[in-house]
Amino acid sequence: LRVMAASLRRLDDSGRTRVLLLHEQGMPTALRNELRAAVHSGSGRAVDTAPVDFAALSAPYPPRWYANASKHGGGYRTMCDLFAHAIFDHPALRETRFVLRLDTDSQLLGRWPDLFTLMASQPKAAYLANPMRARFPDCGDVVRGLARLADRFAKARRLAVHEPFTVPPPAWLSEDKRRHMTKRFGRNEACVQAFYTNFELLRLDAFRGSRVFRDWAAEVRRDGGVFRYRWGDAPLRRVSLSLMAGSDGWQTLWLNEVAPQAGYCHGRTKSQSGK
Repeated sequence: LRVMAASLRRLDDSGRTRVLLLHEQGMPTALRNELRAAVHSGSGRAVDTAPVDFAALSAPYPPRWYANASKHGGGYRTMCDLFAHAIFDHPALRETRFVLRLDTDSQLLGRWPDLFTLMASQPKAAYLANPMRARFPDCGDVVRGLARLADRFAKARRLAVHEPFTVPPPAWLSEDKRRHMTKRFGRNEACVQAFYTNFELLRLDAFRGSRVFRDWAAEVRRDGGVFRYRWGDAPLRRVSLSLMAGSDGWQTLWLNEVAPQAGYCHGRTKSQSGK
């Protein structure tokens, strides 16, 4: 957390952008204050905290869908729902135009421009995408039924989506896994394209004001695929933006194209440039 906070000093916005730490309800006040102080000390920025009611997000879905999951259980799936949909309605962000999301085990590297000013200068840009692992789709059970639902949704609204939702199983999978996925899910439904969402910059009003996004989010929640199969916010973000491009003309920018000297690290994986 301290490393991530210190790396925010690389962002060339004169330190004016505040940091918001989202946390579970019930976090002890002493711990919350300690985290706020650590981030403020490292980043030199104003820091706010805000709780997330994870229980309310998961309440509509039966725990039996994920009770036996060996990993990525109910808590992880609720986090996916938060960042895919609920984040746009969080009261702490009501007056916020842009959100730069960073996981606590990530950091900025290299030279960074003022991304918020950059996005504001591009009125049809809804999203700044992370080029890291851009060719790594989500595959198999964790996207079961997602592409079919998106196709049905797009066709019902006659949307001309700007890119396919799915890709064939990628070459970095073993031949046996590719063959198994194609046999089980079909070549056109085995893998769904995704953005690596542990870093992303969102124009909140683009999502809030898009009827298609609101309808799509409601469709996903009615289906329950986030909790039933663990549809992640990464493929859901890319599908959502493809639908929004087809309906409202919203655009996606890539970090390596608008800020080629900016670098990013998540865990032990670094990205300097290239999609």
